[in-house]
Amino acid sequence: MVYKLVDINGVAKIKLSDEKEKTTLPGEKLVLRIYDDASSKPAFDLLCLATELDELITAKSLTVFDTFGKEPTLRDFTPSKIENLSELLFSDGAIQKEVGKLSERRLACMEEFKSFGGADALLGEDAHDYNVYLSEKLNTLANSLLEKYHR
Repeated sequence: MVYKLVDINGVAKIKLSDEKEKTTLPGEKLVLRIYDDASSKPAFDLLCLATELDELITAKSLTVFDTFGKEPTLRDFTPSKIENLSELLFSDGAIQKEVGKLSERRLACMEEFKSFGGADALLGEDAHDYNVYLSEKLNTLANSLLEKYHR
C-alpha cells in the first residue's frame, strides 16, 4: 500500500512529478459512479472533492475533465443515477466499518462486474474503455496548484 499526502488540516496538497501521470490529485476525494440515462449502465466514474458530494448527487447535468485537462471532456452530461462508491473504513486510527470476509467482497465485485455487461462488454472484441474523469472543481484545484508550484 502506498500513502500519498493530499491534505494537511483542510488545505489541499499536491505531489509534483516530471511525469504528469505520477502527480497526485489534491484534497480529500470521493469516487462517484455515473450511470447513463439511455442504458442505465455505468457510463464512467468521477473523482471529486469530498466537499462536492451533495452538489453533484443532485446535479441535473455534469461537466467533466480528463486528468489535468484544460477543456471539458464532456459537457452537460445528464446522468440517470449517481452512486457514491467511497466508504470510510478508518478514521484517526479507528475502524469505522468492517469490510467483511474476502469471499463476500469477491461476490460483491462479481455482481458489480455484471452491471457493466460482464466479460464480453469489458474484455471481448467489442469492449470499450471505461473512463474515470475529474469533476470541474477538482480539475480546477489540481491545475491551479500545478501552475502555482510547477518548477
